[in-house]
Amino acid sequence: MKTAPVAFVILVVVSALICVWYSAYAQQRRRIRGASEFSFFAITAAIYTLGYAFELQAHSIEAMRVIVAFEGLGMGFLPTFWLLFSLKFALDREPGPRFRAFLFIVPALLILAMWTNQFHHLYYRETFLAPEVAWPAWGKVAGPLFLAWNAWSQALLVGGLAVILRRGFRVKGRARLQSLLIAAAITIPWLSDLAYIMDLVPAGLDPVPFAISLAGAFLGFSLFRFGLLELVPAARESAIEGLRDGFLVFDREGNVADANAAGRAYLGKVSVGEPLSPDLPGAAEIGDLLREGRGIRSFSALSALGEELRLEVHADPVSDARGRRTGVSLAIRDVTETAALLKRLSDLASLDPLTEVLNRRRFHELAQREFGLALRSSRVLAVIILDLDHFKTVNDLHGHSAGDEVLRTAARRLSVGLRVSDLFARYGGEEFAVLLPDTPVEGALHVAERMRLELTGEAVRFEGRDIIVTASFGVFAGTPRSADSIETYLARADEALYVAKAEGRNAVRAWKEGALEALRDGHVTGC
Repeated sequence: MKTAPVAFVILVVVSALICVWYSAYAQQRRRIRGASEFSFFAITAAIYTLGYAFELQAHSIEAMRVIVAFEGLGMGFLPTFWLLFSLKFALDREPGPRFRAFLFIVPALLILAMWTNQFHHLYYRETFLAPEVAWPAWGKVAGPLFLAWNAWSQALLVGGLAVILRRGFRVKGRARLQSLLIAAAITIPWLSDLAYIMDLVPAGLDPVPFAISLAGAFLGFSLFRFGLLELVPAARESAIEGLRDGFLVFDREGNVADANAAGRAYLGKVSVGEPLSPDLPGAAEIGDLLREGRGIRSFSALSALGEELRLEVHADPVSDARGRRTGVSLAIRDVTETAALLKRLSDLASLDPLTEVLNRRRFHELAQREFGLALRSSRVLAVIILDLDHFKTVNDLHGHSAGDEVLRTAARRLSVGLRVSDLFARYGGEEFAVLLPDTPVEGALHVAERMRLELTGEAVRFEGRDIIVTASFGVFAGTPRSADSIETYLARADEALYVAKAEGRNAVRAWKEGALEALRDGHVTGC
């Protein structure tokens, strides 16, 4: 008795092996959502297809009956696993225990009916060798349970297809194309099954196994080009798409594999399958992270409204199920408000809260640094210490609120004309300090005199009253020596301040060696 052509049988066997490979591939990734269901779906397709290969080689109706019963194991549960995979992959849902049991009990009963058909003939009314083809083929007359089986299969296949299509039209970009390819892959064997049921193919020929081979091409494309079972599932994908933080995935070659809306908004034009343009904001920092595989960088970018944003990028490696690195994921966060808050906190720790100039602790930190720089480079450095005259009288006569206003006004006036490199601080209650890098004594005296005139040029107006404010200034300047320190400079400027006060206040005096001792002895030599 003739059998089907060898090439024909080999094609069917290859189809079965492709399904086995899909099943094994998915099992290796069974921790990923939908992978286990897809694995069982593929193995049931392999059982059905492999059974058909044996059917093509059978020589008798008895042998075919046994082989078709084997095919029924795959054919019966294939729609069930397809629906389970669709629900899990597209919606991250599993049916309840009762419905899940129903999905397995119905095909199990139909398979049992097919296996026991010789006792009731409700599945097949009649089976025979189809005479219309060139080799022995399974022929049948459908019974009511066979028709029930076909209705059941079509309902589950169409239901799963609808779920996948629903996902496809709700997501965007690569995820949408992936869903449509999966839908196309299952549509091919589904339409082939419809054609077989409606007798639109030659009698005895089953086109479904061949359709599975063609569907394999689509599924393979989805697997390798779009990462089926490895992409972010739909529910999680929707959440990521709605994040305020940017999220991007890069492959091993540094090309963009995926990007959400926030990531595109932060960076500008991002094209899937291509590297970031070097002209985009943060391209250099992101390039460093892609080479390193993990880490944190920050950079500035402009918002759609032209506002400057401070962005922070976190990079983490992406690995496959075997732990091999396949790319890098980036999370981009807008830290503009955080950066502003940190700056504000830093200012609070560095500034005097009343006058909003440097406080004493911060002044000392920065002054020590400037002193070290001047010492290493042999540059001249000047320090001014000034004290508001008779400030206690202001508090006693006008109240502490008036005193606060005098301090605020004094700080504002005294800082006029200072350079960015100069340091100005509230050093004590009514005492202020100034550090002037690269400034000799003559220049420091000029600055101090300008500050004195700025302060006394106009009375401080408070609640309708004029408060006259003056200050005394002590100046010291010189090139630091190894035996000196910033405390040395401050102490000498303070000595000169003492002299200025002793000589009548509202004056500027530079430090001269021995002047303070002479003053105390009653022999002022002209400080």
